[in-house]
Amino acid sequence: VAEWLRGLSVDQLFAAYADGMWGSSGMISVPRMFAEGHVLPEGDMHDRFAAGDHHQVPLILGANRDEQKLFLYSDPEHVRQWLGFLPRLRDPERYEVVAGIMSRAWRANSVDELALRTRRVQGPSVFAYRFDWDEEPTVLGADLSKMLGAAHALEIPFVFGHWKLGAQGDRLF
Repeated sequence: VAEWLRGLSVDQLFAAYADGMWGSSGMISVPRMFAEGHVLPEGDMHDRFAAGDHHQVPLILGANRDEQKLFLYSDPEHVRQWLGFLPRLRDPERYEVVAGIMSRAWRANSVDELALRTRRVQGPSVFAYRFDWDEEPTVLGADLSKMLGAAHALEIPFVFGHWKLGAQGDRLF
């Protein structure tokens, strides 16, 4: 199977996900975790951590306040592109509500639940954070601080101090 998969082209691999595309963002739905039993233990991650079945080293978990805005931003149901490049929110109030619900649900499952379960076993060496930032500029009438805010992966330049992300990144920072 490995030899066969390695023989496929990128187009052939991505064709398997054609029905799983998320809007026009180009994102594909993939498994969240590959629990193969060596590097990552088999079974439910939350249950394993709750049972203390892990290396109990200091652990920090986090998410961005507006985690899901990056994905909503590229969804034509929520954002239209005037003239093919000027983003405008279709319904700003609905956008905020949907982004808030989706981002809080992401954090509850990916950070809060795991941190609570792990801290019960491991004690105070488990930490959780939320990254907040909404200082993006308004570009050609598009208020990126509202459209993106502290979206998925926007904390990375702050962590590594690397701000050169190309033309799109230069507009944000």
